[in-house]
Amino acid sequence: MTQYLADIKSLVDNIASAGSTVDTEDIILYILNGLPPSYQSFKTAIRTMLTPISLDNLYALLLSEEINLASDASRTTAIPDPTTAFYSIRGRGRRTRGKGPHNLPNSQRPNPHASTICQICFKKGHAASSCWHISNLSYTPSANTSQPTALAAGNTRNTSEWFLDSSASSHLTNSFDNLSVSAPYQGQDGVIIGDGSTVSIANSGTGLLSLPDRKLKLSQLFHSPDLQYNLISISQLLKDNNISIVFDPNGFFLKDLTTQEVLLQGPCRSGLYKLPTTSQDTSHHAYSTARAINFSWHNRLGHPNNSILHLLASLNPHLNIDLTNSCTTCNVSKAHKLLFTKSLSRRTNALELIHSDL
Repeated sequence: MTQYLADIKSLVDNIASAGSTVDTEDIILYILNGLPPSYQSFKTAIRTMLTPISLDNLYALLLSEEINLASDASRTTAIPDPTTAFYSIRGRGRRTRGKGPHNLPNSQRPNPHASTICQICFKKGHAASSCWHISNLSYTPSANTSQPTALAAGNTRNTSEWFLDSSASSHLTNSFDNLSVSAPYQGQDGVIIGDGSTVSIANSGTGLLSLPDRKLKLSQLFHSPDLQYNLISISQLLKDNNISIVFDPNGFFLKDLTTQEVLLQGPCRSGLYKLPTTSQDTSHHAYSTARAINFSWHNRLGHPNNSILHLLASLNPHLNIDLTNSCTTCNVSKAHKLLFTKSLSRRTNALELIHSDL
């Protein structure tokens, strides 16, 4: 599923690089039409929604549906689930010690929607995207609303930092916010950390790790509020996302196995390989990309003149618009007496190739 969505994103990016745009509704329709028949009920549910769904929500729901279908198939064929984070069996009939959860019988599997906690009103049963107070900027939770312990514990740590761990067989996080799909963990096992002590597991599920150009799936993600760091299982990350990681003394490179494109470069600090991720603060998410590419706003806005760029920069100081660079495309397009550059494009019918002058 991750590869399927990455292929669609690549197609949309190619269309955008050609100077055209694709509506979000068209992208969602294209994604749904390409799903196999086993997703028929999922497609019906999405198409009959009263309010349009965003691409981010659709991405998370598709990954969740993929996991559910795989789980149903494994139960049908009576194949047990693989062992999870740091899990080891001490013998038949004996208790297992730490490092992972038990496989729950079907009758004991919790409802994944029952543990969803809204990040706006802190109530269970719905996500923030469907909260009644999402449009009310002045809304604050009532004083008697008790924030979950997992969230309170996560606020005392830098939950945006992730570290690669070659010894972990599943992903571990200290923040409930990092789980996009979750369920309360009902087993008795815990996670054995480096000093030999055992910490409990509060929730389990899946998550998404945002990179500048892609989102990585984090399956088998376990939430333990007592952990000090967020840990990524290297083996699980590579298997779920069809990527490779190259390490050197100064850092690491994360590459796509199909295209060999470098998706991310990270440093090595004090022997730890930290994974740099994009900010999860939605109020600044749009600006983070603008800071990375100074000259991109001139291209995004259709090559406007400097007076328009000055006006935009004065209205919104968060936009890092570089007003000193000179656009080669604008200069060449105004030189009408220059010869056209040699083109390899050949068309046989009318309107097969259209040149647009903005």
